[in-house]
Amino acid sequence: MNEGAFSGLRYLIDLDLGYNRISSISNGIWTGLGKLEKLHLLNNQISRISSGTFQGLSNLKLLDLGQNHILILEKGAFSGLESLHELILKRNYMTTLDQEIFRVLPRPLLMTLSSPHPHIDHPWNCLSLCWLRNEEVQGTLFFHKDFHPRCIGGIEWRDLACPSAGKVHVAGVHSQCPFLKVLVQSGRFVLQESMDLLTRKVWTLFNRCMSVSYHRQSSPPNTVNIVQKPSEKQK
Repeated sequence: MNEGAFSGLRYLIDLDLGYNRISSISNGIWTGLGKLEKLHLLNNQISRISSGTFQGLSNLKLLDLGQNHILILEKGAFSGLESLHELILKRNYMTTLDQEIFRVLPRPLLMTLSSPHPHIDHPWNCLSLCWLRNEEVQGTLFFHKDFHPRCIGGIEWRDLACPSAGKVHVAGVHSQCPFLKVLVQSGRFVLQESMDLLTRKVWTLFNRCMSVSYHRQSSPPNTVNIVQKPSEKQK
């Protein structure tokens, strides 16, 4: 796919390029797709995501790179994706994930990860994934399905000793926001529905009530289904 391949489709919202044997993506190919919200590149032959690959997709909310041959994620691979809510990287060939590459993405972020295939021997360097676990505990990153990688050296993911990166302080439900029900577990909150579902009004109040910093440029979701943890007195 070459630069300008989709020029003239400026109102396109959802683009599905899955199952097309695409092996590389040229920088500048997304020129003119500023309104695109969903990009599906499922089941192609992409092996590398270069710096700036997704520049121009500032409104993108879902990026599906599942079932490719991705082995290398360059620094800056996800630059420009300032509205992204969901990233799918399942069934690729990475064995490590550099936190710096993902730091540019807004939070909270929903991710889907797995090995290339359940029956393929593909151990992860799990020490490089400690940041994922820390962010999951802090409530800034969520997995679409439970992520239980098989680690190099036979280490069990659940037994991996990861250095703590500190906790995100969650204030819970303030007295002026009784309608916000938040499940707080070990310093984290769990949203039961996609963040895409909050209304603008609720999103504004949610950010005002909770002492968690979110990416302000992402489009506000429409609803949130939140559950409050009972206090000790209520038990």
